[in-house]
Order: sequence, then C-alpha cells, then structure tokens
Amino acid sequence: MIKKIILSVVVLGISAGLVYGGVYRTIARTETEEKVNQSERNLSNSQRKSEEGTQGQGENRTSSSNGQQGGKNRSESDHVASGEESKGMVSFTGTVTQVNEDLLVILSEKGNEIVIENRAWWFATDAGFSAGIGDSIALNGFYEAVDKYEVSYIENLTKGVEVQIRKGSGRPLWAGNGRGA
Repeated sequence: MIKKIILSVVVLGISAGLVYGGVYRTIARTETEEKVNQSERNLSNSQRKSEEGTQGQGENRTSSSNGQQGGKNRSESDHVASGEESKGMVSFTGTVTQVNEDLLVILSEKGNEIVIENRAWWFATDAGFSAGIGDSIALNGFYEAVDKYEVSYIENLTKGVEVQIRKGSGRPLWAGNGRGA
C-alpha cells in the first residue's frame, strides 16, 4: 500500500512539473512573439518615416573614420551608406537610466530597457560619445535574435553628440582595426 502511495505522489509530482513547464514555455513564447510583432511594427514605421525623409530631403550623411557623423535632422536612412545591404532597422528614443564605463542603459518611450555594453559601448565612448543620466537618446539598430538588440547608430539628443557604431549590414566598425576587412 505504501508503494502505491509513493508511486502516486511521484507520478503526481512529475505531472505537475510537466504542466508547469508547458505553461511557462507557452508564456515565454507569447512574450517572444509580442516582441517580434512590436519589432515588425517599429520596422514598418521606421521604413515609412525613412521613405518620407528621403523624398523630402536630398542630403546624405557621411561617416568619418572614427565613427562620428556630421549633420542633424535627417532621416534614419541616412545612417546607412549607399550600396550597403541594410538589416531590418528599428529605431528607439529614450532616456538614460544608468551609465558607467562598461554599459549604457536606456529606458525607451515604449518602456523597453535597452542595454549597450562591452565592445559597442567602448567603441562609442572612444569615438567621443558621452551620456549622462537623464539624457535623451535616439538609437537605430536591429534585432540579431528575438531579444538581442544591436545598436548601429546612437545620438545624444541632449548634448548633440552622435556616433555610427555599425555599418548598415550590421558589421561593427571596430572589426578589422577600421580597415573594413
């Protein structure tokens, strides 16, 4: 009789674990799909804005060898050099909530937390970019994975400082010691 009780408890425990795992996985997939859908909406909005901006303005933005760019008030399509294949660019604006030598954390207007860290952040600071808590920031980038946002361009709207971090194809400007190799 005790064997049956123990066996029933074990089977019940395994069943409960499987049900919990299924529910957890379903919730995780739903959240991931919501992020993808939001990214697609942002992408379509940014493409629409990009098309409107290129029709209204014939100016091009050029990058210098250190990654900084000149000019302001141009469409985000200007951040991608002509002739380069562009990944699905997604733009965000937000406010700096944390900054140190290793990372920059931005809370977007939509409530997403965007973290720029390691090589991308070090490259941006070496190129002259700076930010402080409370600064307004504009980002242009793409999703490498569903939840991994890679920044291509960053602009501090408060200080007027901007830096190109990646090419339109997604290749980091720090790769190959700046030789583009």
